[in-house]
Amino acid sequence: MGLHTGEVDERRGDYFGQTVNQSARPLAVEHGGQVLVSAATREVLGRGSPEDRGLRDPGEHLLEDPTGAVRGFQLTHPDLAGPFPPLQTVEPARNSLPVQLTSFGGRHHQLAEVDKLLRGARLVTLTGAGGCDKTRLAAESCLSAG
Repeated sequence: MGLHTGEVDERRGDYFGQTVNQSARPLAVEHGGQVLVSAATREVLGRGSPEDRGLRDPGEHLLEDPTGAVRGFQLTHPDLAGPFPPLQTVEPARNSLPVQLTSFGGRHHQLAEVDKLLRGARLVTLTGAGGCDKTRLAAESCLSAG
């Protein structure tokens, strides 16, 4: 179960919005019987240490989502199951490049050319008109280099 606090939009008896999506994300990484509480919900519970509120901090984890790493807390209580293995999250990124929201399709020839140039030089300059995806091409090249 994932608990998150925030505002939602109600339309025809159903709820929509970023808060609803953020509430569902922990379900993909936690284990059966585990209850995760978002940092926003922890804030509503009040100040004090997480342990005082029956919460354990499993650390920051990267979800498969454009929002990136999130902080959550595991709800602890004698009647709840536990301990649990680490959350089933993806490997943290090894760079500080922004998460891309769309796929990188149709530019594989240009990507191969940049990669070829980088093997022969320490610096490659990409030039072109504004909006032609120079930054995206450079970022994809860095990601493909690993």
